[in-house]
Amino acid sequence: MGRSLGEEAGFGLLQILIAAIAIVPIIVVGIVRGLHEREPRAKVAQAEFETRLAAVVDGIGQQVLPARQSSLRTRKRVIKEDGTVAMSDWFTPVPGEAYSELRFSRVPFGHTGRSGHAATKTYVLRFAFDEGETENGCDDDGDGLIDEGVVELRSGERLVATLATRLRTCQFVVDDWKVSIFVEGEEPLERGYYLDAHVIKTFTLKRL
Repeated sequence: MGRSLGEEAGFGLLQILIAAIAIVPIIVVGIVRGLHEREPRAKVAQAEFETRLAAVVDGIGQQVLPARQSSLRTRKRVIKEDGTVAMSDWFTPVPGEAYSELRFSRVPFGHTGRSGHAATKTYVLRFAFDEGETENGCDDDGDGLIDEGVVELRSGERLVATLATRLRTCQFVVDDWKVSIFVEGEEPLERGYYLDAHVIKTFTLKRL
């Protein structure tokens, strides 16, 4: 006798169940293998990213090293009486506190004044968010990064150089003749995975 419709339906479901059970281990093995293959690549990429961040801090530090210690100034955002946010006047950094801007005077690299006398110039190192980005924990500009910005070296209103990009933050801590620079960055790796690292280094100003 032939099978009834109920028997055929039951037989079909059983075949599907057996096939699913057979496929699951294959999928699991593939996922585990992919994770194992990704782990070494991720470790290498993480180490390279941290090395690049350390080089960024070194580059920023080279700008500060020849600064005159007595010229170090900073400023911060303040809330005015009307509720708007503005930058404060420049003031002497409080030891141990972190700031996103640092003003200083030094001799421009490769320049001297008349008769060989050093001519100092005032510079500002500042961390600024990318255009369209704000400090809100969101990817405002749609580039896959959150609250990212740049480190600029300025002289007056003139942009001298952009020293770093795609950073989450850059802060300066002054303690007498020492300036500590802290940077944190994020970089996409692959398919939703991101590298995340921070570096802090302390530079002792040259006693010129």
